Amino acid sequence: MTQLSHLLSVRDLDRDDAVGILDLAEDMADVATRAVPKLPTLRGRIVANLFFEDSTRTRLSFEAAAKRLESWIAEAKAAGARLLCGGGRKGNMLEASVLENVPDDAKLSCQEAFGPVTVLARFTGFDEAIAAVNASDYGLQAGVFTNDLAHATRAWGELDVGGVIINDIPSFRVDNMPYGGVKLSGLGREGIRYAIEDMTERRLMVLRDR
Repeated sequence: MTQLSHLLSVRDLDRDDAVGILDLAEDMADVATRAVPKLPTLRGRIVANLFFEDSTRTRLSFEAAAKRLESWIAEAKAAGARLLCGGGRKGNMLEASVLENVPDDAKLSCQEAFGPVTVLARFTGFDEAIAAVNASDYGLQAGVFTNDLAHATRAWGELDVGGVIINDIPSFRVDNMPYGGVKLSGLGREGIRYAIEDMTERRLMVLRDR
């Protein structure tokens, strides 16, 4: 998954998912008020197997990964970021964490987290939000929450990412879609068709008259 700050949001946000980039600064207080208080309730709903339907999150694969994110959170806080919730770690379990005012050069902003951490960032317009996403070295997928078709089509046309997901989180995927990214997010695509192509050896015979 690409960094979670690659999530555009507009006025119509009404989800439990942590929110990343906001294209309207006045929405920030409302989003933080509604979304952030819900996250601590997940602590009692931890399920170790994400194949269970009631799973909300799970442990990181290795304790080293949890320690890495813990250090990234500490780095961001030392640089002036505000931790809205989470941040605690026990073994390879890291609490769902939300931060705001994270500097652009902090690891949480400019590298891939691969864990339950997201960043709230203020923007005054859609242009600024798109520019921030495109400034990243990564480009897997972006989630754009909007009821504005013009915003949706513009995001699709201008975002330098492998996929644009309208009204869902960037990690959305199904097996038959061409899933993959650009820039440092990788080369090629995953999916049934692309797996078959990768396992197919193309051969050629040229027949010429003597």
